[in-house]
Amino acid sequence: METAGESATPQLQGHPTRADHWSRGLLVLLALLLVHSAWRVGPTFDEHFYIASGFSYLQEGDFSLNREHPPLLKVLMALPLWLGYHTGLVDLVWPEHGSALLSYPTAFFYGINGEGQQLHLFLARLPMVGLCLWMVAACARRARRQFGGAASVAVVLLLGFNPTVLGHGHIAALDMGVTALMFLATLAVVELFERERDGRPLARAALWAAVAFGLANLAKSTALLLGPITLLIGVVCALRAKRLRPLGLLLLVWFGGLGVFALGYGFEAKSVNEAWGTRQYVASARPAKGAGSGKDANERITELRAELARVLPSDDDAPAAGLYRELGRFVNDGQELRKRAAGLLVYDPGTRFAAERMASLERLTGRSFETLEGWRAWYEEQRTEDWDVTIFTQPALQALTAPFGTTRPIPLFSALKGLDYQLKHAHEGHTSVYNGEPLFSPQDFKDGNPYPQYYLHMMALKNPLPWLLLTCAGLVVLWRQRWSAAQLVGFVAFPAVLFYVFSTSNMLMGVRYVLPVFPFLAFIGAACAVHWPRATLTLAAASALLTTWHHPHELMYYNAIAGGNDLREGGPAVSPVSDDWGQGVRAFSEWVAEHRAELDAAGGLHYVPLSPAGPMAFDLWGVSADKGPGEGIWAVHALNYWRDSTDPDTKERLYAWLDAHEPFLVIDESIYVFDTRPGKGGENPFE
Repeated sequence: METAGESATPQLQGHPTRADHWSRGLLVLLALLLVHSAWRVGPTFDEHFYIASGFSYLQEGDFSLNREHPPLLKVLMALPLWLGYHTGLVDLVWPEHGSALLSYPTAFFYGINGEGQQLHLFLARLPMVGLCLWMVAACARRARRQFGGAASVAVVLLLGFNPTVLGHGHIAALDMGVTALMFLATLAVVELFERERDGRPLARAALWAAVAFGLANLAKSTALLLGPITLLIGVVCALRAKRLRPLGLLLLVWFGGLGVFALGYGFEAKSVNEAWGTRQYVASARPAKGAGSGKDANERITELRAELARVLPSDDDAPAAGLYRELGRFVNDGQELRKRAAGLLVYDPGTRFAAERMASLERLTGRSFETLEGWRAWYEEQRTEDWDVTIFTQPALQALTAPFGTTRPIPLFSALKGLDYQLKHAHEGHTSVYNGEPLFSPQDFKDGNPYPQYYLHMMALKNPLPWLLLTCAGLVVLWRQRWSAAQLVGFVAFPAVLFYVFSTSNMLMGVRYVLPVFPFLAFIGAACAVHWPRATLTLAAASALLTTWHHPHELMYYNAIAGGNDLREGGPAVSPVSDDWGQGVRAFSEWVAEHRAELDAAGGLHYVPLSPAGPMAFDLWGVSADKGPGEGIWAVHALNYWRDSTDPDTKERLYAWLDAHEPFLVIDESIYVFDTRPGKGGENPFE
């Protein structure tokens, strides 16, 4: 493999070529498809949370709402609405202290502003459309420069017209935004190191790399992987060049990126005491059973009290000191037991063994006071409070913030709390479904990821077969292509590391979680055009046609290997997580309104919305939430059909009784409607 950085074909300059016209034309077509989907496709589960929180950031400057994710993309989504609100171009209501509304995101987006929800959602989606197009154009530009015009056309077809990219590229969510910014940041770092190797000017490239690095980390926590990957790029380049300058450049990128990141949070600093007053920062702290629990631990504390009463009059300090230390070991027990242990520590008379007593009190409470008198005063006030809540749940973040105490402001507090949430959530896992088996958090993930093949399997099912063929071919012939060392690490190691991290994690949440690997894989597949230009373009075009044939329902795309999107025999039977994302509710509500009289005559409609916002958003208040079994008209989301369970222990599916019936209607390829009345079968009773 040649790694001198030379292009496989000379860099194209001058007048646009036929391939350039094709690339630009395809980008225009992609833009039209994305804009059409942004208007046509109904809201997905998370969108109103992100939009409403972003609006709150802009309006009130408070990052506590939806603090589990960085603010950049949420601000971008809300920006068109916020500007329209302040210029009067968008009809939007913002009540005083709007973010204090009960269930603020739902109330703001679907309640007081429900009349304009489709326009508001469309406007909020446009920035994500722009980021998607920017990513595809940047990838095509790199492919043209390195491999020629045919490769740039192939990139647009393989990346822009991939069903997962097209399906998420129009949604006001974080996945496409972080994918675009991570790719642009990696590309910027790669090009910076290539410039350093070639002795070209570095100032502008270094500035852009730092900005892109910071913006990517402001998008979603997934971008933290840029740290180790860029370090690997820098180390490889330094070793090849036999000088330390690449590592110095990397430090500039990191520190510059940190500055951009801090700017994105408005250089926020908040103390632990301030955070205690904001419910969004407080987390449950129900730790695992520790020194003992329930009756056994209660009895042990009683024994310790008796032992202390016996040994305290003695002049021998060792026994009492040891008993006080043992009281601190109840830190992993329930709050009532911890309160009993703390009570023994603060109420014993005198000041003997103060160090041991205060050390145990710090373990039990997570607080710190300088004297036993201070501890007694605090305990009198707090003994009736809930001790099973905390600010930081992860030991590493607790240790990092401990030097600030409870009163000194902690820089980037909301960012640290968001990272804490993500680490806790990743450890516990998320309710999911795989191969028809519901998976529940945290019991199904207590021993780690039970299905490490999950993401590999989903990649095999969620991409067109020509796309898979070209990507695999690109990986096989990678050694024949001319890549710089920086690009080889950035474009190959990065997706490999990201894929490995999620495949070994407890987050089995659909192919969107590995969306950042798509631009890299599409680029590798498009590089086949260097060796087989016609075959590459033919396969890339076939892949794009298979995707556009499914428009605008790319979220529910499954290839022929999966059996298509058939509810029982196709992809949804493997895992509809993040594919059925609630996007069919708008079309479903229109169908319900059109057939309300027939539905009433049939005994009413039985339907459980995927999102609690469904009834408010789409006037579905009169729909029964009965889950059956029974006779009548039943509507079920593909996700609910496979994931909902009557009992997490037995894994018995809630809607297994519908297996005996055929749906007579599928709405937006995600909501299945059944008529379970005798003799009706799968016929549409309303036609």
